[in-house]
This record gives sequence, structure tokens and C-alpha cells, in this order.
Amino acid sequence: MNPRQRALTALAHRESDRVPVFDINVNSPVVQAVLGRDSWMGTGGYAWVQKYGEMLSAGQRDEYVDGLAADTVDFACWAGWDLVVAPFCPGEDPLVPERVGERAWRYEHPETGLWYVMTYLPETDVASQADHSFCHDGPEGLRRYVDWRESRPVVPDDAALEVARRVVLACGRERLVLAGWYDVPGAIDQAWMPLYFEWLLTEPELMDRYLCIETDFVIAQVTRAAELGVDGIVAATDLAGKNGPFISPRLYRERILPHFKRLVDACHARGLVVIKHTDGNIGAIEQELLVDSGVDGYHAIDPSAGMDLAEVKRRHGDRLTLCGNVDAARVLTFGTPQQVRQEVRRCLRQAAAGGGFILASSNSIHSQVPPDNLRAMLDAAREYGQYPIELLQEGRDESRAPSAPACGGHKE
Repeated sequence: MNPRQRALTALAHRESDRVPVFDINVNSPVVQAVLGRDSWMGTGGYAWVQKYGEMLSAGQRDEYVDGLAADTVDFACWAGWDLVVAPFCPGEDPLVPERVGERAWRYEHPETGLWYVMTYLPETDVASQADHSFCHDGPEGLRRYVDWRESRPVVPDDAALEVARRVVLACGRERLVLAGWYDVPGAIDQAWMPLYFEWLLTEPELMDRYLCIETDFVIAQVTRAAELGVDGIVAATDLAGKNGPFISPRLYRERILPHFKRLVDACHARGLVVIKHTDGNIGAIEQELLVDSGVDGYHAIDPSAGMDLAEVKRRHGDRLTLCGNVDAARVLTFGTPQQVRQEVRRCLRQAAAGGGFILASSNSIHSQVPPDNLRAMLDAAREYGQYPIELLQEGRDESRAPSAPACGGHKE
């Protein structure tokens, strides 16, 4: 069974030869360590702020896309992933940033006046949006942007799907390809995030126009992605923190869910699967997000926020493919390789039986994950993820060597 077949079997809630493995994102320090070359893959500060800003300012958009596509394919082969997420990339005519500090870049849209500033901390590789024009212009700034968006035809940006096209060509026959990260916008980690939530209450008509037109463009993108041959999407807007959803269940049902449901239905009409990613504890909106929306999968089932994989499997495992829940906040970051192996066994015990489970981290392979822990996760998944799954207990003999990964998995 090849990786693509293995992933499709899991999505069909059946057992294959072993549990599939993937992750929705890997940051550049980890990619650099395992591939042995410079990389701007992932969502860390080096990739999203410094490298992106430097290369676009130097007119190297095509070189940026070349590197991103090559690293996406090569890392998936190194890891032996069964699924691979192809990130969006700069469009044909992207905004060119201005450097405004040692580690700060300012982007401004020439037609709308919308602007924002991106910064990062090299010590942690964390990217952040330090400022946004909506914070200064208020609802009128958003209204100008929405008016401009609504005045333009809703057509896909083919250039922003160039990485997806190349990933499909390189490994679409071998692995399941998901386009990322297409979702209803949420302003997560943006400087105007508090205003986004405030305006859902105080500017409902304007926010509905904003969410509607942005979702229209996302649907245009995923429609084109389906034509290019991708198998599905990862919808990656975070909806919750450790203590619960960012907004009330009522507000989510009334303001966000109708747009998300429209996106999910559009994907299904084109034969695409939808895996919904969100961090945090989603308990208060679990019915809406995991059932009413119609999604096919749920990632990441965040253990640091109290999400219990076994309970989610019990409640939704008959219809949802679960993806996760190897603890990226604590075990993958601060644990030993042995503790990572134990964590993988826990996830397999709790969710693998009967199929419908894909092993992944509980967030992403972020910049602070030691490469040795990533290797331990991948090796343990292949060693202990063979069907039929045994009820593995801690302390069992681990002398059995990991089986060889299928089709170009990582080798030391």
C-alpha cells in the first residue's frame, strides 16, 4: 500500500497496513537541520518575515516559490509522510515590503491604503504582526477594504497556487496532497485581532460583508486547486485558546459557521476533503465545528488545552478522521526521544483502532522542536502503528527495530 492509498483508507475509516503520518507545517530551522540547506518553509519568523521580505524586495519572487516548492516535496519524502500540505505562495504581483527596522517589514496596498508591519524574534523564530492600519482607521478602514474587494471580480490567483501545482506534479500519484491554509479569515495573530472580535458584535453587517467576500475568494482558490489535482484542503484559522473559543458559541453559529459551511460544501462539491485545524479547547463549539459544518477531519486535538483524544474518538470517530495529537507544546519540545515514543504510543492506543486516525503533532513541527524528537516520532509511528493495533502498555520491550519507511522516508 503506498502513502496515498494509506491516507485514503484512513479517511474512509478503515484500517490499512499502518497508521498514516503527516503534519500541517514544519518551520525552517527544523527543515534546515534535516535537509542540510537554507529553507524558508513554514510559518516561523525567519521564513515569513525575513526571507519573504528580503526576496520579494529583491525581485526574487520566482526564486522564493522555487525553494518553497522544493523544500515541501523534499521534506515530505524525507519524513515519509502519507499526506503533504502545499502552502500558498506569493501571487504574480505581490505586495513588495519596505524594510522599516532590523527585523521589521512594512506592507502597504497601493489601492486601498491598507498596511501592516511584520516583525520577528530570531531567538524564538516567532513571527508577529506589530501594527495594522485597521487599528488606526477603525471600521472605516475595513469598509474601504471591503468596498474595494467587492468591486473586483472573484477570480482565482493562479500564481498563489504554484507550489500546490508543483507538489501535485511531483508526488500527487504517491501521496495525498492538501492545499493550505484556506479558511474563513479570523485575524488570528494579527494586530487588529481584538477589533475583529469587537466588530463581530458592533459592526455585524460590515463584518458579514467582509467574511462573505473573503470566503468567495477562498472558494475560487480551492476550486482552482481542485482543477490542479489537489485532494483536499487544510482550513487552518484558529478558533480557540486553552480556556475555550475566542467568541461565544452563539456568535460562532451566527457569524462564522454559515461562511465556513459554505466553504466546506463548495469543497465537497468538487470532490475535496476538508481537514479543519484549530488549536485550543473547542468543547463549547464542538457540535457546530465538528458536526454541523460537515468537515471530514479534525486537527490538532490540543492536549495542552485539555482536549482528550480518546473522548473525541468516542464521540466522533465514526464519522470524523482525527489528526494529531502528539503533544507539541511539551513533549515534542521539551521531552526526550523516549518520552516522544511513549507519547506516540498513547495516541495510537487511544485513536488508531478501526481506522479514521492520522498521526500528527498537536500543532505543528514548530521552530523549537529538536530534530531528534521529530525522528523519534516518525520512527515510533512506523514501529507501533502497524495494524492490527495492539493495546500497547508503557514499559513494553522496545528492542524491535522500526520498519523501513515507504517511498523515501528519512534515513540517517
